Amino acid sequence: MAVSFGLRFFIVVLCAWLIGIIVGFQYLSARASFLVVTLKIGIVVLYTTSLADGSWYTGGDDWGYIVRSVDLYLKNVNPLAIWFTPEGQHLHAFPNAALLKWYNSSLFYIFGPSYYVGLMFFPTLSMVTGVFVVRLLRSSGLTELGSKIGVIFYLLHWDTITWTSFLNLKEPIVTCLLFCALFGASLIPKNIFASIAIIGASFFAFQRIRFYFPFLLTTGICLSILSHYWNRVSVKYLIVSAIAGISLIGIALATKLINPSQILYAYQLADLENVAYGFAKSLLSPLPWKITGPAEYLLISSTLHLILLPLTLVGAWFLFRTSLTGKLIVFTWIVGLAAYAVQPMVLSPRHLAPIRALEILMQFRILVVMFELYCLNLSATHGGK
Repeated sequence: MAVSFGLRFFIVVLCAWLIGIIVGFQYLSARASFLVVTLKIGIVVLYTTSLADGSWYTGGDDWGYIVRSVDLYLKNVNPLAIWFTPEGQHLHAFPNAALLKWYNSSLFYIFGPSYYVGLMFFPTLSMVTGVFVVRLLRSSGLTELGSKIGVIFYLLHWDTITWTSFLNLKEPIVTCLLFCALFGASLIPKNIFASIAIIGASFFAFQRIRFYFPFLLTTGICLSILSHYWNRVSVKYLIVSAIAGISLIGIALATKLINPSQILYAYQLADLENVAYGFAKSLLSPLPWKITGPAEYLLISSTLHLILLPLTLVGAWFLFRTSLTGKLIVFTWIVGLAAYAVQPMVLSPRHLAPIRALEILMQFRILVVMFELYCLNLSATHGGK
């Protein structure tokens, strides 16, 4: 339900706004950061104070996470220490939502329990995601200015706004970790040790919020490396790289960064007979005309997704051709769609949201290509006069 604009609400908004601007300063100008964060926070403020009436929800999961977060908050244990105390055993017993419950309970510890507290900081978290997005854009070959425009496009994109403005769910955290891991993978040619450290840290965090993503990312990373270097290096180097890759996967399995029992369980639930239908559904879902009342917040984003899908696919091709980073983004997207295609139990807009976030970079790539073609055509036209 809508909340009143009291002192506590004002303090929460102010803190989320200030932190978001500070994070934005790291890769945007002061003016751009101010405008982007103000707009993003403003949407959440407008929704929570005027529009929220309880009609938008997703299977009750959001309120379930809040209730369990309140349970952690009531234990009155320092959020940094609760992972190592008996009061925090629930986080280890049910790890697949542990990070979101810890996120909410930590904010409750500072501001007091309320549904909107965690929601208000999701735009701020998306600014953190922007740190990785802008670096991925640079690594894919864009200029400094192009990367800044691209990250603004990402931050104000309808999909980003949809999943960081209305519901208190895992998706903003999962998306941030996804881009963090991809950024780590993009460092492989430059700094393998930093790359392994970043990927390992993100995989560890994934085990506390969405356990199967390390497997999807590992598959996407391996396919990207093979595709990128296949015709560029000697067979000996490829063999050594394959052995190193298998060894790293073995370490990840041994340390439970990738849990083999969870992968086996997912395989047992897979619907391999209807994979074509599942892939089409994962690519097109959700269809705007099938959206019901509780999910009406998806109406705008789902409509634009279908309209722009041809451009997205073309953008994926252009992005794939740019660099290793482009291949990482596109292969991870394909692997993600394929994985959800064979898992009908989790094939939903909510679970697809982090994969959809990768499409934003594909859409921006095709916009860049179209702009470059326009400039070339304009230059040729004036040059011929």
